[in-house]
Amino acid sequence: MLFGVVLLALSLLAYGCTVAEAPEAKAPEAEAPEVVRLQHSHFYMPADPTTDYYDPQVWYMDEVEKRTEGRVVFDRMWGGSLTAPGESGAQLKAGLIDFTIISSLFVPGEMPLFEIDGASVFSPTDTRMANLVKWQLYEEFPELRAEIEQYNAVGLFVGGAGSYQIIANRPLATLEDYKGLKVGVVGRFMPRWYSSIGAIPITMPFIERWGALQTGILDASSLFPVYHLMYNFHEICKHHGMPNFGDQATGITVIRKEMWDKISPRDQEIMRQVGIEAMEEYSVGYADQSNAEAIEALKAAGVTFYYYTDQQRTEWAQAIPNFGQEWVDEARNAEERNVRIRLWQRRWELIEEYGYEWPMDWWDVK
Repeated sequence: MLFGVVLLALSLLAYGCTVAEAPEAKAPEAEAPEVVRLQHSHFYMPADPTTDYYDPQVWYMDEVEKRTEGRVVFDRMWGGSLTAPGESGAQLKAGLIDFTIISSLFVPGEMPLFEIDGASVFSPTDTRMANLVKWQLYEEFPELRAEIEQYNAVGLFVGGAGSYQIIANRPLATLEDYKGLKVGVVGRFMPRWYSSIGAIPITMPFIERWGALQTGILDASSLFPVYHLMYNFHEICKHHGMPNFGDQATGITVIRKEMWDKISPRDQEIMRQVGIEAMEEYSVGYADQSNAEAIEALKAAGVTFYYYTDQQRTEWAQAIPNFGQEWVDEARNAEERNVRIRLWQRRWELIEEYGYEWPMDWWDVK
């Protein structure tokens, strides 16, 4: 009996020692969140980030990296080092890049619905309005989204950069001064903005225009004032017309679908929110500030500015063919025609809801 008690005690003592000497269990270490790296590409150089507002794409990438705490990062490539104008969609679809801007101006015919801005010239000179109207149409019309999805892309935000103006090597005080003027243009509709009053439009990339202006191939260039300054056109051209053709949200910042799907729902929501802020606030401030500063710099460099009266703008607008009806007539079938009519009229309605009065009546397309 005594032997059994001693044996039990020894067993309990041994067990107690075993428990006491066992190492404490450690909680599993939390795994670091997976970082999604996006290959960015843009055919422009970024705007110099020394002012209150700098390039909206730079700001967007900065904000996304900051707000996701580094879970989404961008490998940034600028100045066409990866992508030339018009190549963004194809490269995105091929998986060569992940984050870029697609502009309907550089792919005529590939995004016919997205080209609606260029078809309605003399729209409001209001970047915020242009952005929000275009984004509302993008959300309301699946056919518009399909033009982006064809590139295997997800739209994040649209953006305008101001109103197209014109810099020239001769005075532009009246519409008569435009007759015979050789103007560098882009897109499908801009050529007839100018040919309607006797100018000679020549489609040409931005980077080729300085040499063309120097050699006399061009007399003028139609871009935003900030680009006229950026490309040094004022070294040759000392006259700047301000027809105020209207802000156009022709570009959309996109992400490749496969990369979007790798991003967590929480970070996707962050990216959407930053896009909304870009459309409503940041790109508006950038367009307003950069163009205002460019105008002052151009004036300081000896460029004369010409501002047109409402009567002159109305006369010019009414000389242009009804692009709205032409745009509708390009539809390939009855179903697409119906979409174009609804899209066109909805855009005009939204802009009129902001209180804008068009200088011509193109609403009633059929």
